[in-house]
Amino acid sequence: MEIKDLESNLVNGEVKTYVFNVEKPPQMDNVKNTFWKIFPSLLVSLPCLSFGLMLGWPSPTFPNLLQESAPIKITWDQTALIAGFLMIGNLFGTTFSWVKPFGLKYGILVSTFPIIIGWLIIWKSFDVIYILIGRFLIGFGNGYVTPHISEYINDSTENVIRLVLLKFTYFFIMLGVCLTYCVGPFLDFRIFSLSAFILSVIISIILMFIPYSPSELFNLNKPEKGEKRLSCLRPNTDVESFKNNLENQSDELGLIDMVKNKYYLKTIPILLILVIFQQFTGPPPVLVYSNIIFDKFGCHNPELYAIVYIFFYMISIIFTSFYSHKIHVKYSLLSTCFISTILMSANAYLNHFYPQPSWAYVKSLILVIYIFIHTFGMGFIPSIMAPKFFEPNSIKSINRIQVGLHCICAIVSTKLFQVIITYHAFYLGFVYLAAIAGFGTIFILMFVPSEFKK
Repeated sequence: MEIKDLESNLVNGEVKTYVFNVEKPPQMDNVKNTFWKIFPSLLVSLPCLSFGLMLGWPSPTFPNLLQESAPIKITWDQTALIAGFLMIGNLFGTTFSWVKPFGLKYGILVSTFPIIIGWLIIWKSFDVIYILIGRFLIGFGNGYVTPHISEYINDSTENVIRLVLLKFTYFFIMLGVCLTYCVGPFLDFRIFSLSAFILSVIISIILMFIPYSPSELFNLNKPEKGEKRLSCLRPNTDVESFKNNLENQSDELGLIDMVKNKYYLKTIPILLILVIFQQFTGPPPVLVYSNIIFDKFGCHNPELYAIVYIFFYMISIIFTSFYSHKIHVKYSLLSTCFISTILMSANAYLNHFYPQPSWAYVKSLILVIYIFIHTFGMGFIPSIMAPKFFEPNSIKSINRIQVGLHCICAIVSTKLFQVIITYHAFYLGFVYLAAIAGFGTIFILMFVPSEFKK
């Protein structure tokens, strides 16, 4: 870009004009253009923030609602039910996410409506049934929007930027969880719900202004705008090959096709069993009951210990999501599952033989170390294995199966943990987690190959 600056001087009765050409640094334009290219793809992940707020909601809220003076009195048996309804909604949302009558842009926008309504219902709730409905709707909105977010980012960004932006769904979810852990214990649950409702409305308004993705413009019979948008966002992508990919999207492998393939028939069961071990080795129940767990440890101000716990959980998830491609799958799964077995066994031993509050710090430290290490392997890798080991035309089908199993296992593992610590000894909850982690270690050692060869 060229800027012309004119300056005139009077010399010997004559006017002389000087023209200065100032070159604007090209890198500034590149940075600005790159920012506006990726900014919409960053904004589409914002609904995950509202989901994260609800994902972390039980831990700081349950201790208050379990009290006799609570505005909505709940029982111990209802805690697991309330926690599970978020995952049930997520399961249903994922199941129906393949239906895209609104396209990507408006599909993402529409998915914020059940989230907004869910927070509104919880804000105005006066019975447990309303909390269940609210959590179901928020889970449904997240389950429906997540595949839309991934598709929008894949459609609108090039490879290097795409891999980074896809990680922001995890970032916004964990940011929401951390905000809930930090603010939730100190706010009335209605005030918190109102704040989350207002935030969700703001996110919905922001999403009204995101542009169409290139594929949407082609599907809307606006090829000139589609080509222009594509050349702007993905200048290295051939337009004709992009159009061909749009036409061949219906070639996605179904479950029957995958069963006929020997590689898929051997590998998918391993992946699904790893998902089961992932959910049954601790994260869901500990995430739901962390404040209560630290209180039973004998910690003063258990909400502060829970904040430390979730902070290390967030750091571990973000780090693993960005560097998972450098991690050896089997060794990471094996080592983290084995260490989790030892740490959960240690906590079970201490809670059984040393229930005194003087040991609270040691038990809390073990729990923080556990979640930090567990997330580096067993806690995260099964969720991201599909793109690594399967063909692109099968990823969507596998992800739907994986998410469904993930939700079911999270519900069951949380309920089992609640029943054990409610009707039996508290330390047996950690015996249960340690036993599952031990079986997971044996399974990984015997059945997970060092390399997956397609």
